[in-house]
Amino acid sequence: MRVSVVIATYNRKELLLGCLAAVTRLDYPDFEVIVADDGCSDGSGEAVRQRFPDVRYLPHATNTGEPAARNRGVRAATGDLIAFTDDDCVPPRDWLQRHTRHYHDPRIAAAGGPQICRTPNFYESFDVAQWAIRFDALETVDRICGYEHLLTGNMSVRREVFARVGLFDEQFRCGCDSDFIRRVSRAGYCIVRDPQLQVDHLKVHDFLPYLAFRFHRALGSVLIDVKERTLSARRFVPLINVAHTWESWRRFAAVCGGGPIVFARFWGLAQLTRMVEVAGRLYYYRTVGRSYQLPAPHELRMRQ
Repeated sequence: MRVSVVIATYNRKELLLGCLAAVTRLDYPDFEVIVADDGCSDGSGEAVRQRFPDVRYLPHATNTGEPAARNRGVRAATGDLIAFTDDDCVPPRDWLQRHTRHYHDPRIAAAGGPQICRTPNFYESFDVAQWAIRFDALETVDRICGYEHLLTGNMSVRREVFARVGLFDEQFRCGCDSDFIRRVSRAGYCIVRDPQLQVDHLKVHDFLPYLAFRFHRALGSVLIDVKERTLSARRFVPLINVAHTWESWRRFAAVCGGGPIVFARFWGLAQLTRMVEVAGRLYYYRTVGRSYQLPAPHELRMRQ
């Protein structure tokens, strides 16, 4: 099975070069590497061409967002399987072997796993504690309707699936992976989530960047609700999910430890991020959500 590795990038030259140093040395017999430039102005293209001449670099004049960049990579790919990672991720040498072993069943459309920060700070550990529950055990998911279970920083998809369900929705600057996986699942395919299928994630947040990250992540949930006509007033009320947060706290404390001060920081951040996400939903509903238009079929097909 030939694999095309697609990496979207925007003005993170040093991180991209570190990612490519790992990706170009993957232990797999038949693969290509495609970098989809999203309007870089930091010399990324020249650096890649000099250091990694075998990498296919797709330049682009303007910044159009990660979904659009990934779509350009998909359209240029020649592999039977398309594997995605981010420019701030470092896959292990057997990464593609781990992905391809899940495709023995033709009903499996996509596979993925977590992005692991090896030296996490408080904010990274907090974030991981909230989503790591999804990767507790290997499972095949027949239908995903409520949550995002695969991330484009560590995900592979059969090429034929894009031809059937379409490409990433480019109106989703954030959350395009969740929208895509829902379409894949509703088309009757199965999804594999593998907790051992890991990549190293190099980006580490501080306090304000982490809040900004949570604010902008709200865009995806707003557009999904608008797209599926499930938007309700409850999405704009900053109520914390106590049961889920308690489970996240138990996971966080088991890995990182925690006394009363850490407990207070964790639950305080949980309340704060909830309010930030609600603010993000309000903002993006007013600026993007109300004007969202379902893409026409020709906008998502795999044209060259």
